[in-house]
Amino acid sequence: MKAKDKKTVFKLAILAMLFLLTGCGGQGGACGMMEPKAETKENDTSVGNFPAEYAEGESAAGGEVDADGEEQTDLTDSPDSIAVISPDGEKIEWAVYSEGVYCYSNAGDFLSDEGSLYGYLSEDGREITPCIYSEAAPFSEGLGCALLDGKYGYIDKDGEAVLPFIYDQASPFREGVAYFSIGEEYGLIDREGNVVLELTNCDSISSFREGLAYFSVDGLYGYMDQSGEVVIEPVYEDAGYFYGGLAVVMRGGFLGVIGRDGGEVLPFEYEDITLEDACITARKEGMFYFYDRGGREVSSSDWDEVWKGRDGKDVFYLKKNGKEGLADREGRVIWNPIYERLIAVPGKEFAIVQNGNGKYGVLDYDGQVRVPFLYSDIRCVGDRSVRYGSEADDGLYVTDADTGKAGYLSGDDFSVKIPVIYDSLGDFMEDKAVVQLDGKEGIVRYDGTVEMPLEYDRLRLFSDGSMAIRRGEMWELTDRNGDELFTIECDFINEWGDGYEISTEDGYSFCDRQGREVVSHDDGYRLNNDRVFEAENSYILGGSILLKTGWEDGGVCEEAVLANQITPRVGAFAEFMKNGSITTDTTGPETTMDAESLRQCRRFGKLYRAGDGGNLFLYFYAEPWKQPMFPESYSGFFAAENGQAKQLLAASECGGSFRGDRACLWYDTEEEVLKPGIVGSRGGFGGFAYGGTVYKMKRGNAVVENSFDHVEEVLKDSEVSEKFFVGDKEVSEEKYLAVEGRYREYVPIR
Repeated sequence: MKAKDKKTVFKLAILAMLFLLTGCGGQGGACGMMEPKAETKENDTSVGNFPAEYAEGESAAGGEVDADGEEQTDLTDSPDSIAVISPDGEKIEWAVYSEGVYCYSNAGDFLSDEGSLYGYLSEDGREITPCIYSEAAPFSEGLGCALLDGKYGYIDKDGEAVLPFIYDQASPFREGVAYFSIGEEYGLIDREGNVVLELTNCDSISSFREGLAYFSVDGLYGYMDQSGEVVIEPVYEDAGYFYGGLAVVMRGGFLGVIGRDGGEVLPFEYEDITLEDACITARKEGMFYFYDRGGREVSSSDWDEVWKGRDGKDVFYLKKNGKEGLADREGRVIWNPIYERLIAVPGKEFAIVQNGNGKYGVLDYDGQVRVPFLYSDIRCVGDRSVRYGSEADDGLYVTDADTGKAGYLSGDDFSVKIPVIYDSLGDFMEDKAVVQLDGKEGIVRYDGTVEMPLEYDRLRLFSDGSMAIRRGEMWELTDRNGDELFTIECDFINEWGDGYEISTEDGYSFCDRQGREVVSHDDGYRLNNDRVFEAENSYILGGSILLKTGWEDGGVCEEAVLANQITPRVGAFAEFMKNGSITTDTTGPETTMDAESLRQCRRFGKLYRAGDGGNLFLYFYAEPWKQPMFPESYSGFFAAENGQAKQLLAASECGGSFRGDRACLWYDTEEEVLKPGIVGSRGGFGGFAYGGTVYKMKRGNAVVENSFDHVEEVLKDSEVSEKFFVGDKEVSEEKYLAVEGRYREYVPIR
């Protein structure tokens, strides 16, 4: 978005204030007890007992504290305890888990301008390779692709070079093949390094999925198989991977769906399409559509929003005029949007519903009331407890709207299991939960039986059956049999990975299950999830320890593997993807992200044609491996000039309310061509601004064709002032809408 320096001065003031207040992101965790009151218990920073869908931000899941720098290798005899110890105590900056291996980077030496290097660790603590690579990818199909001394090669899980470091470019293996280039030779190799296909007639090629890869020629996309046979001719302006025999493609500025034979499943008339497991969702001209995977319409309406639950439930949420409704996994409408809020109950044909009075109850999909609307809050025990094997997993936490007391209902018949009489109710750990009443705590079972009377100052239950009891300034930890493990003087104890986070007046430390200190006290740091990537429940301590919880799924990081590779035929772009940099000032002072920094992002590149001139350019997008709650990215467009990638446009987003811009493609509905551009939004307590800038290519440069901004300013009397800008001029809303409506934002197909 191009700022209007005289017309939108208020935006700068808002952004400065927000930057001071929020910085560039950050997020908090939920409290560990279901507390009907607004206050937070002192020193209680444990993870919440509800799925992430109920929290404003993600739950804290791990993070960094500094270590004492000493190598530690024999912390416990148990193979399920602390799993990965980085060599020589070097600081882990980020890590990605795949196929039982952590691909990770160290923090580099900022004093000597020495950048980060990359290595591999096994999940049992064995060093596969030290940090010697300038680039590395997660393991895929048993091999890790890495860059050493300017050349790519492949290693196995013993750290041995399986394919030598001789390649100018290389990609992770997918479906038995990988992309490579050596000088002018480029194509596909197998796991033995044999060239199975030479590529001579394409500008770019993707990895393979379901036996096909999309490729581009002169800015148009088609599909080929591993023999190089063109299965679908390059006639599309954009193309994506096949999923279950279907792929989303673009033609004439609109999206459609094709099958493996190139036949149309959905015509080219949609602005947005998503391939789901059991249906297809699509949007055009303000209408949302559900189709089965054969292209037959299931349902449609002008809903304002359609989205799938963040928890992965097989339902879709519908929104219209601020109300919510529900559709099943095939897209059949269960309820039209008439409710204030809906939360589907996992594995059940029920939903938690908020009525017009702000109270919650439960309805089945026939609309019958199963839990009366008596509660100020109802939450599923849900996915957190299932990790601990609790019999209470299907139940509901409830808070009485009149008394503010908490209890628990059966997930089968919704009968009261734990009476709604407690001030707070914690997570179930092996069918037990900590309850609080009148300042004292005890333990109840999921059937309501009181196992430990409510006479303790503080109690904590942990996933392995251990328990912590506070007695004065001391905490006593016992195992599942009640035998004492250790006692420690501290403020509070949290469970992290396979050990405990300890808080004292000196700071935070980490102890293993036997009470041995692994990471020493360090003022100012505590565990958080800022450095956790892809392996949702692996925790990294920035000092030297990478923890394993046993929840890792071992899946390949598909986004890293299925990344479009730019071939040497357009070598300037290939060099950029390998060693380039991007410079932007859209969210503050000019900032340059070089290759070293970009390697720690998910990088995505694709070739497009711009405007009538047919200029070939690279669209580039990079974001952190573990995307935070708010967007954070670098993006831009690059053209080839004199054998190098020349930056045309660049943008960046930052977390918190200080949002920023990103590069996008605009489809000009008048000229019926794609054009590069910028789109963005900024806002906070003082107002909100949204806008975009559209560029046209002229003599190899991007020149502004149109820009438009919509500004809402909150006045002193709480009224909202709306202003509209086209270019540098304030215009009427009608004029603004006419210009904005000419362009349709297009997000490249991944």
